[in-house]
Amino acid sequence: MVIFLLCGCGAPKAQGGTCGNNLSWYYEDHVLTISGTGDMSYDEAAPWKDLRQYIQQVVIEEGCTSVAKWAFCGCGSLTEISLPDSLQTIDHSAFEECNSLKRIDLPDSLQTIGGSVFRSCDALERIDLPHSVQSIGQRAFSNCDALTKVTLSDSLQTIEDHVFSDCDALTEIDFPSSLKLIEWNAFSNCTSLEEITLPDSLQTIDHSAFEKCRMLKKVTLPDGLRSIGEYAFANCSSLVEINFPSSLEVIDWHAFSACSSLAEIDLHSVRTIEAYAFEDCTALTKIIFPDSCEVIGYDWFSGCTSLAEIELPAGLRIIEGSAFEGCTALAEINFPSFLETIDGYAFKGCTALKKIALPDALQEVGIGAFADCHSLEKAILPDSLEVVRENMFCQCDALKEISLPDTIQSIEEGAFSGCSALTEINLPDSLETIGHRAFKGCTSLTEISLPKRLRSIGWGAFMDCSLLEDVTVSSFPNTIVINEKAFSGCEMLNDESIGQLKVQRCFDDIF
Repeated sequence: MVIFLLCGCGAPKAQGGTCGNNLSWYYEDHVLTISGTGDMSYDEAAPWKDLRQYIQQVVIEEGCTSVAKWAFCGCGSLTEISLPDSLQTIDHSAFEECNSLKRIDLPDSLQTIGGSVFRSCDALERIDLPHSVQSIGQRAFSNCDALTKVTLSDSLQTIEDHVFSDCDALTEIDFPSSLKLIEWNAFSNCTSLEEITLPDSLQTIDHSAFEKCRMLKKVTLPDGLRSIGEYAFANCSSLVEINFPSSLEVIDWHAFSACSSLAEIDLHSVRTIEAYAFEDCTALTKIIFPDSCEVIGYDWFSGCTSLAEIELPAGLRIIEGSAFEGCTALAEINFPSFLETIDGYAFKGCTALKKIALPDALQEVGIGAFADCHSLEKAILPDSLEVVRENMFCQCDALKEISLPDTIQSIEEGAFSGCSALTEINLPDSLETIGHRAFKGCTSLTEISLPKRLRSIGWGAFMDCSLLEDVTVSSFPNTIVINEKAFSGCEMLNDESIGQLKVQRCFDDIF
């Protein structure tokens, strides 16, 4: 039974009812009192839901063992709560959006804090969890904008997802020695957090756990840590220092991407690093690789614009796609002798790179691997290569000298397009095909000597080579296909210049 009375001015008078098998509630003069024994319960909404705007104090007396879900959610005037030593559980959203609550003392009997229990309590300044607390639900303290310090329970093993996310004022966290797992987004967007020391018991930091903690400067990782999840510390733009323990097995996708103050990393003990791990770490100047490293993965260091030099591990076999793309300060690379593969766009946009000498063991260089390297002047390719891939040196507009080995059979589409400083190129006798736009816009190229095995010249292959005036054929037993626009824009070239070719098929408009 619920008794509900209003005084003449609209403020509620004394009233009460039941809220469990053995619990009752009573409201008078802005104070709500719960008395009796056992768990709090009701069918749907709390029986005092129409009093929420008036409740300023809650007293839960000894004997009550739980606070039910949504019990005091939205009590915007609530400033004081008294909880009994008998309390074991605070259920989902029990005190969510209690915007005037600054502090709450939790009893030593408390074991479980449900999801969103104190979510968006904007005035809550500090939380000390008693040793008895074993579980904190997701988003339990998220969006507590005034929360500055948290002391966690010694028995806590897991911090669930989003528990302290978006706590803008949080500066201090005491982690318990029992902690094993920090789940996803647990502390994301804690923009005042500057330093954390994680306990030796911790094994896993889940994805985005500390993402966008923009003031975080130093992180001490424990010796027992095994994995760092996707985006775990991404966009921690003030992070300058981090250690990687010998126990660490995995640094996952984007784990430290856009950590724009991180200057040095030592990876010598890390077993696995996933793609984009250190992407856009724009202050990074030094990387220490493990001696056992055989693969540098996709986009590991793309956009690291301060990285001026790298010492690649001696046993390196593969540099995957875009691994160093956009490293605009990288001026020199010494490739290890055992390197077998450089994947697509691996060094694209490395605008300070001046010279490359690729090792003899190299078997494959991917699409656009050195495209847009605007300072590259000289490139030496090994005898092990058979193909110059699509856009491999596209827009390398300072490239003056390129050494092609006698093993090259194909120059693919756009391979040297836009190489406007290239004055000459020796095409090897092994060459059979020149792809579409392969030398388009090579405006300094004056002459070419076509090799005897050449079978086809692609669409626009020498388009806009405005100074090209001589095409030489010394001995040409093969017939050849010349695609349209092959020499379009070659203003100094005419039919007589290519008259020596035995043309199998020539499109009407090759000029």
